[in-house]
Amino acid sequence: MIPFLELKKFLIENGAIGVSKFDLTYSTKCDRGLCVTEDIKAGQCLVEIPRRLCITPSWLFNNENTVIEILRIIPGKVRYTESLMLLFLLDDSIPMIKLYSSFFTKVKSLPAFWEEKVIHKMPLSIRTAASQVNSQFQRAYKICNLGFELVNRTPPNIDHIKLAFAAVTTRCFSWPSKLREEQKELFDVSEENTDYGFIPLADFMNHNSLCKSSLDFSNFSSVQIISKVDQSANEEVFISYGKFDNAYLLFNYGFIPSQNDHDFVSFDFDDIISITQYCDKDQKDLARFFGSRCERYSSLKVYENGIHLDFFRLALLIVSEEKHWNTINDSEELISLYKVMGDDYQSSALGLIRIALETSLSVVEHDIESLVKQPDTEPFQLVHTLFKQWTHILIIAIGKLRANASSITDMIIY
Repeated sequence: MIPFLELKKFLIENGAIGVSKFDLTYSTKCDRGLCVTEDIKAGQCLVEIPRRLCITPSWLFNNENTVIEILRIIPGKVRYTESLMLLFLLDDSIPMIKLYSSFFTKVKSLPAFWEEKVIHKMPLSIRTAASQVNSQFQRAYKICNLGFELVNRTPPNIDHIKLAFAAVTTRCFSWPSKLREEQKELFDVSEENTDYGFIPLADFMNHNSLCKSSLDFSNFSSVQIISKVDQSANEEVFISYGKFDNAYLLFNYGFIPSQNDHDFVSFDFDDIISITQYCDKDQKDLARFFGSRCERYSSLKVYENGIHLDFFRLALLIVSEEKHWNTINDSEELISLYKVMGDDYQSSALGLIRIALETSLSVVEHDIESLVKQPDTEPFQLVHTLFKQWTHILIIAIGKLRANASSITDMIIY
């Protein structure tokens, strides 16, 4: 039987509702996705999957498997991703795992698999992110090998481990769920009361920030996928993996969307301080005081359609007098800031922001030039695409700042 038909049959036999209205679809951009075979109305439940069919760390405790045995004897705590990788590699006799294994046969190219020599040649601005995901894979690789040794099994080759890592990290979801005490003892849980794993059929759906369907976890016994708008037969069904920028999607999922309303260029406190040569030292020191104590200044975002309020707030802090600092830091609304700040301060703050954006644009353009000199391989092509999108955001934002030199009310994003 064709694997997808076998999966649909298995889900229907085990209580899933609405499975028959889906079929596989393929495209050049995405290897595989799902489309509907009939017209769908807004608000309609596309599919309902019993939670007991979702392959999660919680599932491990309710079903016989080798992984639980490993988790109870392995030194230290294991991450959710690592436990599901072990399940994927060890227990393909389990019907659901066997079915899934038939779909994940091609190793997906992820930044986590980039060689160190490649990462070293990347621009400094993304080297850290590339190193972090590479470290996650290296840790998972060691955990998988140790797990196999603990149950006297021959460890898999690195391609199989890469396959498991790609399948788990790019196709699993997290959702609210009460964890049992043993889970907290065995797992390295970053967020308590959160489960993580494969949701049948949902994990076949591709990402689109303008998705027409969404996951609903409000039902305790099942997960539903709800259509937000009317959809036509043979139309691909998209969901959102989250409101992530393109850098996050690249390093965690291995792709960069052509359109993403949530993409941004990020600045930190030091980026702004480094260009404020004309500011008095005491102003810099107090601005640094705010920056080191307020999380709001750790990631200052610029989107194509505007700048974050905290970016404007920090710029005002730097250029304003001491008597305004507490008001600026505490005000939650832009109108409150306008009441205490005169036109001169606003103009100076806008000028500072514009200089920051122009400086960043020069850096990004220089990085693009350096990327062009590197080998024409997928890692450098992807990062080149990412940087071109950052260039686009900065150019648009700089143009809007110049056009709104007297007021940026319409450009502020809360």
